[in-house]
Amino acid sequence: MRINLVKFLNFLFLLYIPIDCINGLIIRSTDISISSIFKTLILILLIKFFFDKKIYKPLYFFIVFLIFYFIRSFSLTSSSLDFMWGIKFISIVFSYFYFRYLVTNRDYKILFYLAYSSFFIIVFNVFVGSLGYGYQQYSREGIGTRGFFYAGNELGVLLISTCFIILSKYNVENNHFKFYVYSLVAIVCSSFLTTKSSILGVVILVTVIPLINFKFNLSELKLSRSSFKFLLFSSFILFFVFPLFVYFILFELDLISRLSTYYYRFDIFTLIFSGRDLALNEVTELYNNMASAYNLYFGVGFDWLLNNLGHSVELDFVDFFLIFGILGLIWIFICLKYIYSDIKILNFKLFPFKKLVLFFFFFLLVLSSLSGHVFNSGLAGYMIGLCFSLSHIQYSIK
Repeated sequence: MRINLVKFLNFLFLLYIPIDCINGLIIRSTDISISSIFKTLILILLIKFFFDKKIYKPLYFFIVFLIFYFIRSFSLTSSSLDFMWGIKFISIVFSYFYFRYLVTNRDYKILFYLAYSSFFIIVFNVFVGSLGYGYQQYSREGIGTRGFFYAGNELGVLLISTCFIILSKYNVENNHFKFYVYSLVAIVCSSFLTTKSSILGVVILVTVIPLINFKFNLSELKLSRSSFKFLLFSSFILFFVFPLFVYFILFELDLISRLSTYYYRFDIFTLIFSGRDLALNEVTELYNNMASAYNLYFGVGFDWLLNNLGHSVELDFVDFFLIFGILGLIWIFICLKYIYSDIKILNFKLFPFKKLVLFFFFFLLVLSSLSGHVFNSGLAGYMIGLCFSLSHIQYSIK
């Protein structure tokens, strides 16, 4: 019996987030990561899919990375962690091309099934965490929850990505009620996660997505019906929900204590970057004293960061530069530039998600420059690629 590869891959993608959630329980007691094994299987099957369908561009990007990794291995001790950083990024490229293929073949319902299932799994974990189960987001301060997920920061990016897909769908459909309901649920979830990226990310999406398609007839000074509803909802959010939201996060969840520590012990920049600016200053000094001209082009590797800093800087492009050097960073920018160009050429009148996806593309660029685990997220990588592929849907979803 021959297995339908597309159906099998779709099934695996539906299991992707539940497996990662289960992995969060297992990895704390053992060194075995079932999530890594599962993601490797998906990667292999995607490569087979691209060969079968003669979709070679994502394979070219992958082959270039393999050649680069192989060359640097001769003169630099490359660990499996370096390779995994590259694989996490290539998962975005692979998933974009895979879901783009589904969309262009009118088989895009799985995109929204994946978004809904992931969103509800996050809601479930936040609910369980709010009852005292699972794991805290910041265990040292006893603040926030991540449910049973292992990677807290990546969970925030996953929430933002699933929120973007769902809210964009209802915005294109002009389904205001569901847009508002999911917005409120997402705001509550982000407040319990208590990461600045998830909180601000969700608030920005809830505010900006309707503005992108905001319709106002300047000559007649008229608002469209959908725009009028948006103004009413925005007023409700701004003057009622948002103040309660801020109070709840700062004082009830005690995020104010963590923010105060950064502000009073350091400065406003340390508060904004959650201490990443301090790590950047430290690693810059170490890099200037220890790195060679070769490292400038091929990087110093993740082991160097662990041995000298103890962790990554958690600023995506800084980490990519340190691990893979200028050549690796150029490879990443070429991949992102190709995806951007592939989206930009679309006609907005035929592809209603285009402007929303372009906004989200640049939003992620900014987010990755302020925090880490965006373009190197093992948890959210495939969902980010899915977000980009929405741009190729040619009409409103019914």
